[in-house]
Amino acid sequence: MSRKYYYLVTGLPNLADNVKNFDYAKIREEVIEVLAKEDAELVKFLLLRFDNENIINILDKKQEFDSRGWFSRSELEEAVNNFDALPKYLQVFLQNRKDDKESVAGLGVFEQLSYLYYKELSGVNAWFAKWAVFCADIQNVVAASNARELGVSAERSVIQINDNAEKIAKSRASDFGLGNSLSWMEQISKNINDPIALEEAIDDIYWKKVDELSIGSEFGMESVLGFMVKANSIERWLRLDTENGIARAKGLIENLKSSLQK
Repeated sequence: MSRKYYYLVTGLPNLADNVKNFDYAKIREEVIEVLAKEDAELVKFLLLRFDNENIINILDKKQEFDSRGWFSRSELEEAVNNFDALPKYLQVFLQNRKDDKESVAGLGVFEQLSYLYYKELSGVNAWFAKWAVFCADIQNVVAASNARELGVSAERSVIQINDNAEKIAKSRASDFGLGNSLSWMEQISKNINDPIALEEAIDDIYWKKVDELSIGSEFGMESVLGFMVKANSIERWLRLDTENGIARAKGLIENLKSSLQK
């Protein structure tokens, strides 16, 4: 068992004490400060999924910006035209857009960027290889389910990243023929028409997955990455600043503290 970050991991419950004291920016800063340089890069790869959405919004001239990403808004606005400092997959995406080329033929713009991101993640290490496939499956199932509801083809929304993708894009079965292999399928299916319930379900699926991926490495980088996934979702619910959002965040914090203290 890796014990590389024993003191960091055992101290994480103190960082996520309660809703009133939950400071995502400070938590992130304190976690990264303790990490070795190469491990801080792993947190960067995890957070880039928020930068992907931010890049698309900036290109579409939208005001929405998610500060949970690795880069600030000003950094991304500058990088849209001068992208040498960005990760390779973002450079490829922006260069293709500049050249008026599709990065992946037949996909929507965000899906093209997601494909490049998941491909990049798959080559980082074993944890990210599993995480990329898992996240792509969820994204694909949600996209295909929404397409069904709208009565349109799912093929422009489904990222062909693994063997499940073709089934998700073409299957007419309620579970896309994957109910036996994707244990979380029912959670997605029964909540697909309720955006809040769906987001809660996806959070729960994410949390279960990162706990699974940290088995045997409870004090290693795997647990740190899992903590950051959980902190991201808590921050999201607190930002909603609604009774439901705050209640959800409180429940997640208690869940997190309990899991870290086992």
